[in-house]
Amino acid sequence: MPLFDLEGGARAEPVTTMRPDDASFGQVLSVVLEHLPTLLGERLFMTLERKAAPVALGDGAATVIAIDAAGDPVVVQAVPLLAAQHLVVALRGAGRASGTTRRALAASYAQGPDRFHRDLAAFFDRDGAPRATGSGRTARLVLVCSEIDDDAVEAVSFLSVDAARVQVLTVGIVEGANGRRLLDVSSLRPGELGARQTVSLDLSTPDADPDVSPQAPAETTPAPGQNPAEAQPLQAFGRSSPQPAWPGPALRRERSYPVYDSPPQDDEPVETSAAPPVDARLALVARTLQAPLDLVWVRHRRGERLEVVLGLDGLLHAPDGVSFGDPDAAVQALSGSASSNGWRVWRAGEAGPSLDELVSEAQESDQP
Repeated sequence: MPLFDLEGGARAEPVTTMRPDDASFGQVLSVVLEHLPTLLGERLFMTLERKAAPVALGDGAATVIAIDAAGDPVVVQAVPLLAAQHLVVALRGAGRASGTTRRALAASYAQGPDRFHRDLAAFFDRDGAPRATGSGRTARLVLVCSEIDDDAVEAVSFLSVDAARVQVLTVGIVEGANGRRLLDVSSLRPGELGARQTVSLDLSTPDADPDVSPQAPAETTPAPGQNPAEAQPLQAFGRSSPQPAWPGPALRRERSYPVYDSPPQDDEPVETSAAPPVDARLALVARTLQAPLDLVWVRHRRGERLEVVLGLDGLLHAPDGVSFGDPDAAVQALSGSASSNGWRVWRAGEAGPSLDELVSEAQESDQP
């Protein structure tokens, strides 16, 4: 919803939000990245340190900035004017991130790979939250801009239909008393305008009273049960729109991810059959093992924890005794999902490497 000035007399007037110029957009971006978990309404593990993130996002690049509680990479792109050409770059970046391994992210971690794995494990273990291994879906994309160009409005509207995967944060500057400026950050959803969230920041304080202590930045979180405001078209955010205050939607509520101690059991047992042929890649990994390897797939959004054991024979053995020679077949049989990639979702421990990564390691060690 719009901001209103309560000090303007008997009639409250809407506050005009100014768009930051290119020179100050970098400072605005630093604030957005610092408060990104609050703005998205959830916990995030930041893979890039605070000073390095704005540099990595220079010139409209789309870069993995964080890992969410589901274990999925969060890609951020930030540009003052979001145009169609930037969306192409963003989608390419999200596509690359979907195939990025934890090892690759660890290699760019400022404190080193070993510290990356420890810090990530601590992130998943915090407050008793289960360790996540990735949902097996695509990366998430967060677009940060102060304005959306006409040629990108329809594309942004289409992409942001799935708010769980694509989110748009619009930023604007509000002039305060004594030259103080506030940064307004609103989450945009197509066809919907709702509650607004503002991060208060002293971007400049000329003529400020030295005896008065500056106020700390205000961090707010989405209120449970908060109703979205009256819906209006996304077109209002196009470049050809007028310049008044930037209304924004309700931020996504923080999510929880219950995990069962064991996967739900079907009423009828799965029929067993003769041992299937073993995939050559599974056989390669099995040759590197000294003992059977427990593999797990935690589906946090569904509250499921699926387990199989990679035996020394190269087969994947389910708890009900059924064996699989292909990870995708195990995924489909145990979860009913035909779209998930078994090589990516099965992991050696909740925060461990995926089967695909284990194959790469086995291939490297198998070379003379």
